[in-house]
Amino acid sequence: MTTYLIDPNKSKNSSLNAVVVDPLGLKVTITDNANHNSWCMANLPLPQDKVYWEAKVFSANGETGGYTTHLGIGTSNYINYISYYGDGGKLFPGSKTFGTAYKEGDLIGMAYDYFSNSITFYKNGLSQGTVSTGIPQDVPVYPIMGNYYPSSCEFNFGSSTFKYATPTGYRKLDEFQRLLIKNGDTYYTYNSSGEWETIQGAITEEIYLNQGIKDANIIRESDWKYFKTPIDLCYYSDNPNRDKVAFKIETEPYTLAREWEGKTVKVIEYTDSPTQTESIISTEVEPFILYDELGDNIDVLYYTDELTKTAASIEYNANYSPLDDIHNNFEVVTWTDESNNPPKLSLGALPVNQFIKQSNDFTLPGSLQAITIVKSVSNNAKFLLSFDSGQSWKAYRYGKWSYVDVDNINAISKQAMSYKEISKLVESNFKNQGDKVRFGYYIEDKKQESLNPTKIDATQLVIKSNVDDTKFQNLSFYVLNTEATIQLTFNSGKILGQINDEDKGKVQYRVLLNDLPYFPNDGSFTRLAPSPVDINLNISERDMHFDKDNKLRVEFKDYWGKTDYWETTFAGTYTGLMFMDESGEYLSDTFGGILKYLDFGMIFAGQTTVDQKVVIKNQLGYSIDNLLLEVNKDKLPKGVTVELSRAQSPFLATDYITYGLTKPLETQEFYVRIVADIEAKPVPNGIFELKINSNKAV
Repeated sequence: MTTYLIDPNKSKNSSLNAVVVDPLGLKVTITDNANHNSWCMANLPLPQDKVYWEAKVFSANGETGGYTTHLGIGTSNYINYISYYGDGGKLFPGSKTFGTAYKEGDLIGMAYDYFSNSITFYKNGLSQGTVSTGIPQDVPVYPIMGNYYPSSCEFNFGSSTFKYATPTGYRKLDEFQRLLIKNGDTYYTYNSSGEWETIQGAITEEIYLNQGIKDANIIRESDWKYFKTPIDLCYYSDNPNRDKVAFKIETEPYTLAREWEGKTVKVIEYTDSPTQTESIISTEVEPFILYDELGDNIDVLYYTDELTKTAASIEYNANYSPLDDIHNNFEVVTWTDESNNPPKLSLGALPVNQFIKQSNDFTLPGSLQAITIVKSVSNNAKFLLSFDSGQSWKAYRYGKWSYVDVDNINAISKQAMSYKEISKLVESNFKNQGDKVRFGYYIEDKKQESLNPTKIDATQLVIKSNVDDTKFQNLSFYVLNTEATIQLTFNSGKILGQINDEDKGKVQYRVLLNDLPYFPNDGSFTRLAPSPVDINLNISERDMHFDKDNKLRVEFKDYWGKTDYWETTFAGTYTGLMFMDESGEYLSDTFGGILKYLDFGMIFAGQTTVDQKVVIKNQLGYSIDNLLLEVNKDKLPKGVTVELSRAQSPFLATDYITYGLTKPLETQEFYVRIVADIEAKPVPNGIFELKINSNKAV
């Protein structure tokens, strides 16, 4: 059930905790007074519909307040956006004159039209104008707010009555929604005490409004078990245009083996083929041996139609000894009268089912991504993991970690993970399990099998952590404490260097990017490690700012807590083969995101547009050759052609261009224009794509 709120986890701000959201998720306060640009957005993208919401502008701390507030919509990475700016009345990006200025106390309305890809802004109920969003229609967009100074806004997505009327043809963003549960002929609601409550009488709109369930997420998982027979989810909405609704229902995962355990299964097949006389059904089950199924005593019945056969023989092989039938401790007593020849006893045995616990932990210097079990023989080993130094043991089954009673060998046998299951676990499965792990091995060697011992060649842990972060040397104790020192360089997105302490004490560090934690990502310091500690860390371009300087800060301290830091600023630069317009502005980023479009304006059928200059810049860091530029024809509407040319005059039209050797930071230029056939059909907000490929120069 849709509920729009401001999500503090999606904020973009230049200082820690600069965006504060109230418990209801509707009022936002920006506390940053350092002239940074702080942003926040809603938890859900806007629907493919015509929707309206409002935001009331407040001031905070008696400062500039609403004058510098941005309100509008944007993509999840804040790269593409459009906003109505309060200072003088402007439209961003581009600082274009738009509407009138707004300030504290004003109420800004926003009406988004997905179908025309436009947004209309209102100030105190009066339209300030309608503009195209400039954002591709297939890219999700969110309600956003931003400010350079302390301020606050309170959003109303429709959960309460709007101050001004909703524009004609639009609906409020947050629908009024309620839910009732129908079981048989009885309707139920879920009350504030966490109990099911029967609805009496006829079901009316008033019943939904006053007694309906506002949020199905509040219903505890165990409470759904109250219903033993199928139920209907009865949904109410005040949106007159809604004709369908989707529910996400999570059930406890299950397997056929779990459903059919202890049951006899019959498979019935139907076919209309008159020639088919038999069917083949393949099933996959856990490994077993006949002894487990048949027990100690079996009768073998033999039939033959050979008249001369008068007797039959059976040959069987088994690894068995009468000693297997002795379940308690026993003594072997021997006697001999040969005093010079003492008896020798050789006893061979297989181990009973057992659970072996690792006596120490593996300490994880980073997030655990995978566990790989390398084995050469036998499938009889299974595994449990402990994340609390052996106090409890867990297995990952049916999408969650479950505790296993290790005092019950049968429980271990059924619930422990096979080597295939444990090898399928990924980083997200280990989240919030701690910074250490211990292995438990369940071994099940059966006496009826040939002597094939359980053997594990290796257990490998894949951990995401800093590269070569410590060097261990012989330790000595010094009474004198000296402050740790740091020598770092930052180049091409990589920090290289070393932290040292002359008294050979332990040191630790953390890295902040634009005042936000970067490594470790929770803002804590690394573990204390003997100096010197090497730092070899890549800074991801996804975390950099490209519109202003970035601040990189490495804080470090020694065992005694003395803290110092190293800091630098750098400009974020894209890497790759980058497209730029004639003014040098980038058209796309490293990751393929659109920064700016070549705008050809409105094109009429039968028209050829004016050509525009585009520049390709080699920012790969090495020379390239055989560069091929071509038009992606699959994305072009019927009757529309995109033409390329190396030169503007004369414009020699082609659909691809090749270039030779291009050195680092060297540029190549070309021109592009659009030709529309006289019979070309209208396409609103049409786009085209160019593809580029190259080889690294040898």
